[in-house]
Amino acid sequence: MKIAAKTDIGRQRKQNEDAFDYDTNTGFFVVADGMGGLDAGDIASKTALSVLKSGLEQLSVLDNPSSQLSLLQDLVNEANHKIYHCSNIPNASARMGTTLTAGVVSGQQLLYVHVGDSRIYLVRKGEIQQLTTDHSLVQEMVELGQISSEEARTHNYRNVINRAVGLELTVEVDQGEHQLLVGDKLLICSDGLHDMITSDIEIADLIQDADGPEIAVTNLVKQALLNGGLDNVTAVLIEVD
Repeated sequence: MKIAAKTDIGRQRKQNEDAFDYDTNTGFFVVADGMGGLDAGDIASKTALSVLKSGLEQLSVLDNPSSQLSLLQDLVNEANHKIYHCSNIPNASARMGTTLTAGVVSGQQLLYVHVGDSRIYLVRKGEIQQLTTDHSLVQEMVELGQISSEEARTHNYRNVINRAVGLELTVEVDQGEHQLLVGDKLLICSDGLHDMITSDIEIADLIQDADGPEIAVTNLVKQALLNGGLDNVTAVLIEVD
């Protein structure tokens, strides 16, 4: 497989609170978008990354999807515990939390865990599909029939999430798995990308038209900045071969 990633502080933020990592040998990936006052968001996202990466060696030797998903779940719970207690110690400067979307591509199978509104997209033969569900206020409104998916893209509350790692003592974690085909492309991104490029078709075109993952992530981040760059922007792209 081929993997590339790119992040940018954006045009309005003073600090990049997004964090990402990946490992080509194991197919591991993680994107976290931190939140909180002062440096809290940066601490939260980097803590989540550190915890997830600590399980990489163990993840690589597990030989069945159920065990891999169970380990990923345990790692998210550990990250949640660390971040929650970090922000609840005496004299802590601010509450903190982070989105967390992580997983592994093993052969032609995707396994992932997900909390928040970072996303995983699958691009297959020019068609794009969002695999994760946002844990956000506007997504709840869509599911209740109060607004349409199109209205959600530009809604004033589109950045309000209702689930994050570290905000509460425990966190509910989505799990998923998906069969992949040779040539499939997976985009893992923070909301700074999908809020700025609101057309899924445009996202798919930018990926399909690029000569490889490195150019694709560069073009995606560049377009998000051209469209306003209101937040930190992060994109990880995996091409299955």
